[in-house]
Amino acid sequence: PVLNASEIEKNWNTHRTTDIRSVFLLNCGATCNILKLFGLETGGDLRCFIIDNHRPIHLSNIHSRFQVVVFDDQSEIDADSSFIPSDGSDNSGD
Repeated sequence: PVLNASEIEKNWNTHRTTDIRSVFLLNCGATCNILKLFGLETGGDLRCFIIDNHRPIHLSNIHSRFQVVVFDDQSEIDADSSFIPSDGSDNSGD
């Protein structure tokens, strides 16, 4: 179990190996920049799956094409709706 983003990063750095291809974040991770936290800004083979009820979801997690998958239980919202904001020019924050 982890309490915050710094503990996620600490645990990841402790257990990082080339064999890990998928990480599941349960009830954590949605509000922080997972690409930055896991060092995936320039790509990589790791894929993070986020199931988290915390909001707001960080824009980098929403707009990640491959590395981050966010599950959302709001059935009235689909991927083509205007609910998902633009990624803008600066979504690299913490």
